Amino acid sequence: MSAGPGAPSHRAPALLAALSVAALVLAVCWPALRAGFVSDDFLILARLEGLEGLRHPLAYFGLRHFDYYRPVAFLSLALDWELWADRAAGYHLTSLALHALNALLVLALARRMMGVWPALAAAALFAVHPSHHEAVYWVSARFDLLAAACVLAGLLALRLPGLGGDLAVSGAFLAAILSKESAIAFPVVAIGFAVFVQQARPARVCRLLLWFAAAGGLYVWMRQAAGLAAAGGAARVPKLAVMGALVAFAAFTAHRGWPRVAAQLRSRRAQASAGLLVAVALAGILAISDSVGAPFRLALTSTGFAAAHLLSPVGLDALVGSLPGWFWVAGLVALGGVAVLAAAGWPMLAGRPELLFLVLFLAAALVPVSSMTEGTRYLYLASMPAALLAGLAVARVPRRWAPVLTAVVVAAIAVGGWDLRARGADWRWASEMTEAAAATINAGLGARCDGRDVVLATAPTRPRGVYANINIESLRRLRACSPERIDTLIRAGHDDPYVEAAWTGPNTLALRVSPYRGGFVASRDLRTFDVTLDAAKPALLATPRGTIEARPRTGGLDVRIAVQSALETGEEAWFVFGRGGMRWLPRPTDSASAVAAGGRLR
Repeated sequence: MSAGPGAPSHRAPALLAALSVAALVLAVCWPALRAGFVSDDFLILARLEGLEGLRHPLAYFGLRHFDYYRPVAFLSLALDWELWADRAAGYHLTSLALHALNALLVLALARRMMGVWPALAAAALFAVHPSHHEAVYWVSARFDLLAAACVLAGLLALRLPGLGGDLAVSGAFLAAILSKESAIAFPVVAIGFAVFVQQARPARVCRLLLWFAAAGGLYVWMRQAAGLAAAGGAARVPKLAVMGALVAFAAFTAHRGWPRVAAQLRSRRAQASAGLLVAVALAGILAISDSVGAPFRLALTSTGFAAAHLLSPVGLDALVGSLPGWFWVAGLVALGGVAVLAAAGWPMLAGRPELLFLVLFLAAALVPVSSMTEGTRYLYLASMPAALLAGLAVARVPRRWAPVLTAVVVAAIAVGGWDLRARGADWRWASEMTEAAAATINAGLGARCDGRDVVLATAPTRPRGVYANINIESLRRLRACSPERIDTLIRAGHDDPYVEAAWTGPNTLALRVSPYRGGFVASRDLRTFDVTLDAAKPALLATPRGTIEARPRTGGLDVRIAVQSALETGEEAWFVFGRGGMRWLPRPTDSASAVAAGGRLR
């Protein structure tokens, strides 16, 4: 059957919108192809090489990545290994393609709830959101990209009828959760979409719940077969309970019927508004308590982290990791703002089911990552409902405010796109710095490279807001060097400091950091880094490698490391990171010229 004369003109705007989104992603994120491997990328490459790419695909279903179980995402990386080996551009091309696909899926989902141009605004805001630089530019964030793609594909598959549709939706859920654990949000989102957007009957919701339970049971069995805990540990049980409560709310709405639930919501505006405001005030009071405030501050910090990054048109990575004190205050302000908006717009919230769905989507996406504030990739899924809410605002705004809101959206897209594109230079710098650091460490170890210890007096973690830590796998792949171990004494956070370093005695290393803007974190056991070196007060801690003493001074920080001489065997090589590079610190027992060469970072 041929389409009517009006069909091409109807499809033309949607096709133009899709082409525009794809072109926007390509134009903004193209610098990803010039970045290399950094940080955990080398761990992934080692696993891919050990399993010989796709020669043993079933082996990935028994692979444990730390405490995580992500075989589907690893299979996608194994395919890259088959195509590109260790050429980074190929992996980044796949990540770029996945991000473009996700932007197009956001556009398709938005079209179910709003017109073409508001949907285009939502997809464009998602495509260029500055918080996406980790997900797009870091190969190790493949898990987030693929899980999000499966979630969106599963939502769109809800329109398919019968058994085939149920299999498609539950299969998408299983693939998503086998890509990353945070996709546990999908059943909440899918049930919410079926109830609030599709107005599904209770029988349909029950059938979906049964399919999700079956997929979840299969996932648990697979995790346990791989030697992992069923739920990933007791710490995740409260989050699972919250997710269950959100599912129960959506299922109750389907059972009672949306019109009756909406009427009940409207009739309880005063009680709900007062309850929200009291809850926020109580959270703020408890957060300032010394005895019971810690968990409340942590929850508010997570809220502030998400709100700041999702609402900011530019990246805020200089604040990530150090978690400054104002983040929990920002979370309290954000919750207060949400409570006020909900109180003012309660009739709209109760009267528009698609708006309620997006709020549910946002909550479900944030709950699984609510304690993870060290990276913006955790907000990748949550940025989708945030962008869709912005698109819905464009679609529903009164006509007199439309020009103003359109200008704001266009400005946000322009600023976000510029910021996201600029971050590509930082990720490229991080990969080049990693290669140069590997060469420096290899040269410092000399001919007897294998089997020796590497000690990093200071080491990069997230300079310039990108991951750049040095690990044994990076040395093995970049320089074919296999030291016995790498010990880090102090991690340098987001700053890229100027560090002067010199041996003042056979077992005493002096570091002078100037200026010092914070971000140095030490560890008592060289594994858990939780001792912040404050710019205002001294610190003293003992480590297996020796004693670290930090003393603030005007505009800087002095650090003295008293090396544990009993552990010295002559097989250790010391290095320090600062001003964008790694430098070797020859011991005083070496030649005087070598000591002079290693004494200062320039």
